[in-house]
Amino acid sequence: MNIWRSILIFLGFKKSYNFILFFIFAGGLLGFTLARLQFLDIGGRYVNGTGPGEWFYQDAGFRRVGITLHLGTILPCGILVIFQFIPSIRYRVILFHRINGYIIITLFLISNAGALMITRHAFGGGVEIQLAIGLLVLMSTVSVGIAYYNIRRLQIEQHRDHPPLARNHHANCLAYPMCSPPPNGSEPLPGYKPVAIVHPDKNIRDPARIGANLHVSFGLAVWLAMAMHIIGVEIYLQLTPRENQRLRMVSYKRQKEAGYENPGSAGLVVQKIGDAELWLPSVEIDQTELTEVLK
Repeated sequence: MNIWRSILIFLGFKKSYNFILFFIFAGGLLGFTLARLQFLDIGGRYVNGTGPGEWFYQDAGFRRVGITLHLGTILPCGILVIFQFIPSIRYRVILFHRINGYIIITLFLISNAGALMITRHAFGGGVEIQLAIGLLVLMSTVSVGIAYYNIRRLQIEQHRDHPPLARNHHANCLAYPMCSPPPNGSEPLPGYKPVAIVHPDKNIRDPARIGANLHVSFGLAVWLAMAMHIIGVEIYLQLTPRENQRLRMVSYKRQKEAGYENPGSAGLVVQKIGDAELWLPSVEIDQTELTEVLK
């Protein structure tokens, strides 16, 4: 128990369940990122690790630039983001936390641009896949923007609610398998490409059928993963209302010290855009301050 408590104190966690969640999700993210660092060798290990047909579109041109930008930025970002969720760093080395945050935002936005560049033919380029990747890019970019705006306005509890965790779109994308030209030697009509109907099967050694299996399953997998992450984050936020209220009070005090109007609600809060009741500070402030707020 003493060792456990020492670990919590060293990392700055006040509650055990927060450290457990950090260990599971941050540890998984770190392990995944470290295992994929080898893919920074785009022309070597990345090519050898891709699925059948993926390199057909990524070999050259702007899609080669896209995959290079994507992997070259999202993998370092995946390592740096771990430090943002360690409380002791946020409290004791605030300058590092801020600089690291700006670096992460820059890398993250560049990686999103790279992901969009390769989306057209990712895992076969199906409409459901293009929509999923586009939606992930949109959601993650909006989350980063809201988080940045709120921390600039010292709205800490809202900054907590919009972490850049929608970065799961960095999974490797596959293009559809290359198909041979028509067997009779004729050329396809202008604007058309040769295609072949392939039965998806992962249990055989035919690359085309393995690739077809990946294309069929990826759309379902990415939508399911997206739903799981969204639901998981919402459950966590709904189960921690006291922490949200505590951070709202911290926001109130810091915004008041900084001279913001309407302290406690200077950032992007629901009271500004919805019909929620006016937020008032808790009993920790004196009656004089409460009267001023009511005015």
